[in-house]
Amino acid sequence: MNDSHVTVLPDGRDLGWLEFGDPNGAPVFAFHGTPGSRYQIVVDEQPISDAGLRFICVDRPGYGLSSFQRGRRLVDWPKDVAHLATQSA
Repeated sequence: MNDSHVTVLPDGRDLGWLEFGDPNGAPVFAFHGTPGSRYQIVVDEQPISDAGLRFICVDRPGYGLSSFQRGRRLVDWPKDVAHLATQSA
């Protein structure tokens, strides 16, 4: 299930993400540093699958497949992640 995806956020921006593991498993979100992208998170997929987890690596705004957000504040990020969590469930 090692595929990149793009979710369109309510404001029209794109949010890029990558997932590993069990597609029906409990979701675990991973966030890369700056600069970086979803590919910065390197994992061994087998233990994640064996544990029944769905590992989701999200691109921060302006990195990877995610659109830049002018005037972005740290408090804006949780809204993006919450939207992804509800859309990718």
